[in-house]
Order: sequence, then C-alpha cells, then structure tokens
Amino acid sequence: MKRSKKLEKELAVLNVKNKEAQKSSVVTKTLLEKVISEISGVPLVRISSNIFTQINNLQSVLDNQIFGQTEANTEITKALKRAYAGVSLVNGPIASFLLLGPTGVGKTELVKVLTKELYGDPNKYLLKLDMSEFREKHQMSRLLGAPAGYVGYDDAPQLTEFLRKKPYSVILFDEIEKGHPENLNILLQMLEEGKITDARGNTVSCEHTLIFLTSNLGKNQLNKFASKIGFSSLTEQSEQNYQSIKEQVMEEITKRIKPEILGRISSKIVFRPIDKKVLTKIIEKELGILQSHLLKQGKTISFTNDSVNNLVEQAGENFEYGAREIKTLLANTIQNQLAQFILESPRVRNIQVKSNKKNIVIERKSA
Repeated sequence: MKRSKKLEKELAVLNVKNKEAQKSSVVTKTLLEKVISEISGVPLVRISSNIFTQINNLQSVLDNQIFGQTEANTEITKALKRAYAGVSLVNGPIASFLLLGPTGVGKTELVKVLTKELYGDPNKYLLKLDMSEFREKHQMSRLLGAPAGYVGYDDAPQLTEFLRKKPYSVILFDEIEKGHPENLNILLQMLEEGKITDARGNTVSCEHTLIFLTSNLGKNQLNKFASKIGFSSLTEQSEQNYQSIKEQVMEEITKRIKPEILGRISSKIVFRPIDKKVLTKIIEKELGILQSHLLKQGKTISFTNDSVNNLVEQAGENFEYGAREIKTLLANTIQNQLAQFILESPRVRNIQVKSNKKNIVIERKSA
C-alpha cells in the first residue's frame, strides 16, 4: 500500500515535469524572433518593432533626452526619414552625420540614444572609435587588418569583424581631427559604396549602418560665445552671433577634412553651447535617476528648488566642459553625503536635500 502511494506521487511529479517540458518546447513568436536575431545579427528591436513607427516617434524621443539641441535632433530625424522612406539618393550607409561643437553638449550622448532606440543596447550595437588612437598612419591596420607578413596579421580586423557580426549597427568616429588625415580615407569606400574591404580581401557591407563623425573643431569660438551670453537667454543679436560662429566652424572643418569626404556626408550639424535652462533639465534628469534608485530600496528623496538652483550655479561656473562634469558634481555634492547619511541612519525612509547658502544639506524629511 505504501509502495503504491509512493509510486503515485512519483508519477504525479513526472506528469508535472512532462507538462513543463512541453510548455518550454512550444515555439512562440518571441522565441522565434530571438533565434532569428542571434543567427542573422539583426537586432531584436528591429525584428519585433515597426521601424516606421520608431522613425516617426524619433524626434520626440531625442528631444526628451538630448536637451537644447532641437536643430540637431530635427536634422537627424529628417535624414533618417528620407533614408527609411526610400527617397534618399545616397548609395552608401543608411545615413552619415558630422557632429560639431564643444565638449559636453551631447554629441556622443545623442549617438548612444539613437543606437538604443533603433538597434538596442549601445554596448552591443555601437562601435566607438577614438581617433586619437589612430594618430599614425600604420595604426589603421587595427581596423582593417595588417598585410600578410606583418605583425598583427592573425588578429581579427576591429571594424570589418564588427560589421560582419552586426550588419545593423552604428559606427562612431570620435574626434576625427585627432586621427591621421590618411586614415580618414577609410570613410570614402564606406560612404560611397556602402561596403569596406579589409587587408585579407574580405568585403563586408555597411548598407544597414549609421555612421557618425564627431569633432571639437571650433570649440574655442563656441565656448567664447557661451561665456559671453552666460546664463542669459539668446537675444536676436546673440542668435546672429551664433550663426556667424557656426559659419566659422564650418569653414574650419573644410580646411581639415577632405571635400570628397565632406561631400558624401548626409548632414553636418553644429551643436549649440548649453545654457542655464539646459543645465537645469540635465541636472533634474540625473536627480530623477537618483530618486528611482532609492525608491527601489524603499526610500524617497526630494530636492528643494534652492538645492537645484545651487547645483545649476555650480555646474555653470565652468562652461568649458559643458554638461560633462555634472555626474562628478553630483557625486561630490550629494552622493557622498547621501551615502554617509544612509549608512548612519539606515531606518530613515524619507530624505530631503536642501541648500544652506552655498552648501548642500541632507536631512530627514519631516512629515
């Protein structure tokens, strides 16, 4: 009798396991999309989402994450709409962009946001090439491979190998003015023919690729302009000055980059220096991220208007780095204090950040 009951229990367990196995073996739409993505190299987001819907919503996505650069967001959106609608006359990659402007205004951040929106994880689908690492002509062998008999011949070419595995991706040539002029010739074949050949003779397509070039050329003029207007709003006169500086930046770039390369780029965009309004939005965004992190721990944190204004004033003391130093500023003024406060008062659930003259103060929020 006991043996019979034991066998019945074992049979019941086996039946449950069998049902679970059958469920896991069912081919679903999600599973199929994932397998296709892994085999083809096409991002999952491109398979599971409607690209036309994504492109139509792209302007608002960029405006909500890249503050103060409406012109840049609009130019990029227009170029991508032309490409995906099939009315672009470019035979190379989907589109190519030259982003100009001082450091810390959102050039690289825009590329990351765009990659995430159209392809997925930037860590996976964005190849960032720091052109300061290609100051010498021979260093280009890292991207296309070394000729037979040379050191590095057995190493996989960085650029072509990436494109072979991820044909739908984004390539960022960062700070192109720092690279050897001859090394930029790699762009000619990519922009003109939509493909590239490595040292071993292997040709890979970049027809489904977005190409970005960034440069800090003209940053001195733009930083000088930013320091003059300070935190004030743009007037009609200052807007005219900006347009004049924009023309100077374009003149400078034509002296440094070959016209045959510039002529093949879809759009050339000069980013605006950031002002107080933009700095405030960026800081509020970062503070919102901090609030979300603490909420996961069961804690709330609020910021008084004075504390936010204090942070904005500190961030605006040095226009040279734009918004690049904001994370460091928040770490030094808030996060260090906050960490100490939480460790000393782990039971406190409601926290407030306020300003006491020039100092940031963290305390328990009163009911």
